[in-house]
Amino acid sequence: MQCKFNYNLFSMKLRITLFLLLFSGTLISAQVITYDDFRSVIPYLQKEDFKTAFDKTDKLLQQTVNDSSDLRGIVTYMNIYSAAGMVFLDQMSREDFGKHVTKFVGQRLVMPGHPCIDSTQHSYNSLTFVKNGGQFQGFTMTSNSAKTCIFCFEYYN
Repeated sequence: MQCKFNYNLFSMKLRITLFLLLFSGTLISAQVITYDDFRSVIPYLQKEDFKTAFDKTDKLLQQTVNDSSDLRGIVTYMNIYSAAGMVFLDQMSREDFGKHVTKFVGQRLVMPGHPCIDSTQHSYNSLTFVKNGGQFQGFTMTSNSAKTCIFCFEYYN
């Protein structure tokens, strides 16, 4: 009994394996949020175009499910923030907002820095400390630029 080596079959399998490895490497590298992706959303948030910001961040998050970077955490926060803005503008119901944000439970979320400013002057994104009964308490507030709707509020005791 003689064993014959089929060079053509081996060559074809090797080519397919190499192609799949190269192709999967391209897909893996394409599934990371870049700094440019992150920066592309900022103008929409500045204009309070929450629908466009939501659509762009939602698409980025769907394309980068396996990305665990800080940028994805920031884009996740941007997505939640823009969805809250849409609720305020009646572009999304509270029920749909609740359904949307529950998928982020347990995922990495990176909030923006909170500047220490007087919230009576700037309520867009502020951190305030007050003394109550001899103890310092603090809160952060994030709102629209007109300061007519609070999107996020954290209280520290």
